[in-house]
This record gives sequence, C-alpha cells and structure tokens, in this order.
Amino acid sequence: MIDYFGSLTRPHVRSHFQIASVNLAIDHWLDRERDQLPLWFPVGIGSGIGLWQVTGDDGLFPLLILTLSLMLFGVVLGFQRRFARVLTFAAIALLIGFAAIALKSASVAEPILQKVWAGALHGRVEKV
Repeated sequence: MIDYFGSLTRPHVRSHFQIASVNLAIDHWLDRERDQLPLWFPVGIGSGIGLWQVTGDDGLFPLLILTLSLMLFGVVLGFQRRFARVLTFAAIALLIGFAAIALKSASVAEPILQKVWAGALHGRVEKV
C-alpha cells in the first residue's frame, strides 16, 4: 500500500508503543536485578584494563568517544530510568580501569610489551 508521500508503507517497523514497552521491560528487569548491579562495576574496571592491554595508550581517544557516547545516551534517556544510570556507571568504570592501568604504566616508565610471549621457562627453587 502506498502512503501519502508516495512511498510504500513498512509493516515491519515497530510502533512507538512497542519500543516503549521494550524499554519498560528492560527497566523492570534491571529493577529486579538491582542487588546484582554493583557487582558489575569491577567487571567494567577490568574491561577498561583489558582494553588498555589490547590497545595501549593509543586506545584513549576511541575509549573517550565510547564512554562519552554512553554517557550522552544515558542523559538522553533521562536519569530517572535505571538503564540510563547503568550505562553511565559502565562508562565511568571503563574510564577508571583504563586510567588506572595507564597511570601505573606511566609511573613505571618501562616500554609496553609489544607481543605476548608464550614458551617454556625453566628455573630452580633455592629456598622455601
């Protein structure tokens, strides 16, 4: 069927009501899991550390873009929604993890290992 502007209607596009119900379902799910949510904060910090391990200091700019976009998306959703607060805290956890390992690396002032080494290591325990 052709609509007023001459294009075909798209029956597969979800209505605003269906999208709102999905958002409401996500908020209800997060509300039920609210006791478990703080346990994900160390996971976010560890993910920031892992991101630094993969990208080094070159990953700072893409990480800033990612975290700022997560925070802005949370602001757009509104902080009265639990999903927006979860996104904001996830972005903060990523930044904390990345900053912690980057500062530690800068304080040690040794070069970053360029590739992972795997091999046999032989040694002898002299004293216990």
